[in-house]
Amino acid sequence: MTLSRTIKFSLAVFLFLVVGAVMIFAGYGWFLNRMARVDTGTARPTFPYRDYSLEELNKLYPQYITYDIGIG
Repeated sequence: MTLSRTIKFSLAVFLFLVVGAVMIFAGYGWFLNRMARVDTGTARPTFPYRDYSLEELNKLYPQYITYDIGIG
């Protein structure tokens, strides 16, 4: 049993649209994830929004030990 030309074409178009939609949604999800990391300050604000290394994070957000924190 062979499929007609129009059915093959319809299946190819459908598959192309599904793959395209998956790629668009995956890209949008990646973008939202990157923007969340930029908002928290753990990724660069320029494309491709790479994560900062630990050394860069320590330079940007130094942590100091405080002995007198005033609790109680």
